[in-house]
Amino acid sequence: AVTLKIHHQIREDDEALFGFATARERQFFQSLLGITGIGPKLALAVLSGLTPRELAAAIAEGDVRRLSSISGVGKKTAERIIVELKDKVDPLEALAGRGGEAEEAPPALRDAILSLVALGNKAEDARAMAQAAYEKNPKASVQDLIRLALRK
Repeated sequence: AVTLKIHHQIREDDEALFGFATARERQFFQSLLGITGIGPKLALAVLSGLTPRELAAAIAEGDVRRLSSISGVGKKTAERIIVELKDKVDPLEALAGRGGEAEEAPPALRDAILSLVALGNKAEDARAMAQAAYEKNPKASVQDLIRLALRK
């Protein structure tokens, strides 16, 4: 049996169903539809060009080049996607999209990374800072990991 996550779109003159393998794909699709100038066709092109994790990484890093490499996405559209969705992207998902090991990280390390991102650090920098602190003291609390990471 196959299970799909469905987005049902109803317009004045049209009705369409879009199926996705994961809820995250559907969530990105719906977020992309909320951006001016992006319709279902372009949103599908974006999700066909990048996995949700890769898309999250490109958005978190502000990687206009990566997004504009997708057919139908120009520089301005890529910039609009980044601006509109930057606050909606999970930093840990973005790290995983860049080959990070955020999902396998211990809870204290994951929380430290999230906190460092919330303090304004880029996701990759936050991971590197927290990882260095964790390697010095693997039994440290989240607060201690953050303090150690910020000392550098």
